[in-house]
Amino acid sequence: MQIKKHIQSIEIKLTQVIRMSKRRYYTEWIKVYQGDQKKSWQVLNEILCRKHKNTTLPDTKIKRNSKNAENTTGNATNNVELANKFNDHFVSIGKNLSQKINQPHNVTFRQYLKGNYLNSLFLRPTDRDEVLKIVMKMKSSHTAGVDNICSKILKAIISEILELLVYSINLSLLCGVVPDMSKIARIVPVFKAGDKNDLHNYRPISILPVFSEVLERVVYTRLSDFLEKFKILSPQQYGFRKESSTSMAILNLLEKIHDCINKGELGIGVFLDFIKGF
Repeated sequence: MQIKKHIQSIEIKLTQVIRMSKRRYYTEWIKVYQGDQKKSWQVLNEILCRKHKNTTLPDTKIKRNSKNAENTTGNATNNVELANKFNDHFVSIGKNLSQKINQPHNVTFRQYLKGNYLNSLFLRPTDRDEVLKIVMKMKSSHTAGVDNICSKILKAIISEILELLVYSINLSLLCGVVPDMSKIARIVPVFKAGDKNDLHNYRPISILPVFSEVLERVVYTRLSDFLEKFKILSPQQYGFRKESSTSMAILNLLEKIHDCINKGELGIGVFLDFIKGF
């Protein structure tokens, strides 16, 4: 009996130590990621034991779907047929959705471009320092594109290929040509919710070659600088901009709601959500 009580006492103390250690651990990480919403949510999801979305592929047998029968009818008997069914489904979504959209009459894109910008965008050449900084800031991942080269490998060999990489990027900027291999993405279907045998419940994730991501970041920096310098973007564009975030959009909305309340007015909000945004 004494041994049993002693073991129970040790178990209670161990449980208390584990709880205190976890509390200190997560408290420290929340402090470290203060101001970084993405990282903070990752810590909170870990605390709440929220699992990542299931990325399980469907069975080789695909259900018949009357909404888009030409893409989902029939049974896939092997992985090749399954991949082809995913491909047929994904490439047809945009076309099918566009056919359902009523095209406005006598409206062109120029009606939405109010400014008159005389300055031209110049894609200045890059250098060793910029490319090295871009590569080293990339997440170390084993995920690779069709060339089977991941960011972890690129980081390991960057000192050996830096000069050639800078040269190829500058050649692309000078000629205005993106190498064909940089345009080929590996498509991974990610399951969202519902029946895993229904192709409509998957969204495609494009994984480009890691070298393409470096070129993309070089161009993004120049394009972003140009748009910000000449104030071309709308002040209401909050996403994907420096010193801006969706939190600022929420604050702007709250301010408008408070103004309406103070003035005794009614505030009406229209919220739009894009489906199949890819």
